[in-house]
Amino acid sequence: NPTSRVACNAASRPPPVSLHDAAATQQLPTATLAITKAGRTYDYRIAARRVASIITAPTFTELTAEEAAADAAALAASGLARRGGTAPLVNDGYNFLWNAQVTFGSGQNFSIDLDTGSSDTWVQGVNSPAFNTSDPSVTSLGFDVLAHYGSGVVIAEAYEGPVSIAGISATVDFGVALVETGFSKTNGLLGLGFTPLSTINNYGGTKSNFMDQASIGAVGFYLNTNADGDEGEVALGVADPNKYDGSFTYVPLTAETYWQASWAGGSFAVAGTTVSGSLGLNVSSFFVDTGTSLIYLEQAVADAINTAIGGTYSEDHGAYVVDCSVASTGPDVELTFGGSTFSIPASIYVLPDHGICFSGIGGQAESISLGIVGDVFIRAYYTLFDKTNLRLGFAKA
Repeated sequence: NPTSRVACNAASRPPPVSLHDAAATQQLPTATLAITKAGRTYDYRIAARRVASIITAPTFTELTAEEAAADAAALAASGLARRGGTAPLVNDGYNFLWNAQVTFGSGQNFSIDLDTGSSDTWVQGVNSPAFNTSDPSVTSLGFDVLAHYGSGVVIAEAYEGPVSIAGISATVDFGVALVETGFSKTNGLLGLGFTPLSTINNYGGTKSNFMDQASIGAVGFYLNTNADGDEGEVALGVADPNKYDGSFTYVPLTAETYWQASWAGGSFAVAGTTVSGSLGLNVSSFFVDTGTSLIYLEQAVADAINTAIGGTYSEDHGAYVVDCSVASTGPDVELTFGGSTFSIPASIYVLPDHGICFSGIGGQAESISLGIVGDVFIRAYYTLFDKTNLRLGFAKA
């Protein structure tokens, strides 16, 4: 079930979870999972307790305009240059996940999920295909890490070595997974968030941020719709004008953790009619995340939108279900923020999966005090994650 990418628990209509829910770092496991590798036994429960004292949810500090401008100037002065390079993104067939080919070490290629909502990079080391740690181009950092994501957990050995995508290579601290749960459709993650989200850095690493290490000032994402027959794409350093129409609408970042912005002055509507629910009452900010399949809003807003499109919440699936005919007949869902309105057609927000159609709009954002704008939105709008200028850019895909 592709919805497992957002790890819905049907029993309790759970909070939104992406591949990297920061709040999940507080929800550490209590069961013991012991594995042995190279003569060492890893006790999952003990590792979790150790990490609990180190990893905490990041503090989201709102930036003033002056602080944002100063940070942008510092980034520019540091030599973070825009660099070109594109790579295809392969759709999983259900519009829930896109993988890119990423090379680790000396020519070891893997299908990796590029995740703007986390900052660590890891590749599988036990499941096939497994990274070969005897690669002479990589060096062990001498410690192991435990990373919690919304869809699962990774226990990994930390290494330093070359990581390459789209012809751009950098020396990066990355994990080689000994245990991974919840990642059945990818060989690993490449984190494109900000350094404060990095688990590896919390353990003593210094090179976990791929964008910084590769001197990339921006990343552009085009997520294709499987039925269209084209291909997704990531562009490093610049946006690809062949993948969007018109000009960009820019929204400033309000934190340097997630790619976070403000809902202030925003609203939600279906077919031009504003829905009930209090936007910003409990959730005043959101982040844009390639590692989350859906859009997660406050529960009242999500309920209102799904009622308007004919959706009902399914306890069996832990998600809103709609009639599959809505994909061709349903109204647009409209998000207004940053002074602009973004319309998402039903052909994008209805997600078919083995004869069942799910709504791309979920609720419970108030549980983490942040909305999540995931792949349903990015499929409709080419998204530029502009680190040099500390902003998000959106253009019609």
